[in-house]
Amino acid sequence: MSDDVGQPATARGGTVALIRPGSDLLRSLVHEAAVDAGLPAATVEALPGGIRLTQPDAGPAVTVAGGFVQALDDALRAAATGIGQVRVAMHYSDAGGQQDVERVTRLVGEPVLDDVLRATSGARMVVMVSDAFHRVAIRPGHPSIDRSAYAPIGDAWVRVPGAPGPRGLHPRPARPGVPAARGDHARPARPPDGAHHEGGNVGEGDA
Repeated sequence: MSDDVGQPATARGGTVALIRPGSDLLRSLVHEAAVDAGLPAATVEALPGGIRLTQPDAGPAVTVAGGFVQALDDALRAAATGIGQVRVAMHYSDAGGQQDVERVTRLVGEPVLDDVLRATSGARMVVMVSDAFHRVAIRPGHPSIDRSAYAPIGDAWVRVPGAPGPRGLHPRPARPGVPAARGDHARPARPPDGAHHEGGNVGEGDA
């Protein structure tokens, strides 16, 4: 089934988010959060692997990261029991297509998200974004986005809404010439945008 917040999304590129676990109640909350955030072109679909939100074009990616995530977190905190802890993965690309769906499917299934939810007190939701999404929506420093709340893990970034930063991320060895990360999560060295990434990273291949 599909709830169109506005006109149907196309394959011309934009943001794809996958939310788990899938349920009718959570699908309704995702739909309402998209409306509240002002995403008229977004589509919300219930799939066997979760709930997919698709938002075309680059500009609204900031709203997905800011207003949508905040609205969904508020809704989860106000909702009755029965949903449990929620995992969200987001990716952005200029082209769109099945590979974007595969990328968020891989991200939302990362075991580290369970570690973060267990370690972060009071967490109702954890968000993992690809580096491509981070470059478009987080890194530019829009006033509605708290960049410091995102911690890098491999080639992705993790945030727990309502918390200053995620806990439970396992430290990874720093690359040569890079100081060790501070806090209880690793901040591995990041190659320049567009540089080749070695294997073994979360969300490898994001561009």
